[in-house]
Amino acid sequence: MVSRENKIILGFGVLALLLVAVGTQFAWWNTWLLLAVVIVVGVLFPLAIVDGLDGDD
Repeated sequence: MVSRENKIILGFGVLALLLVAVGTQFAWWNTWLLLAVVIVVGVLFPLAIVDGLDGDD
């Protein structure tokens, strides 16, 4: 059984990859912006959400 934490991390990881795939279609999205999207959406947001939900238990 997959835990809530893993579902959240996987969901945001997929979202980050989709945003990067869409972002590569725009000429004004440079490499640094794509890297920032991956770090913020794929790492920082899920960690913040999981930490916030852990306090509710």
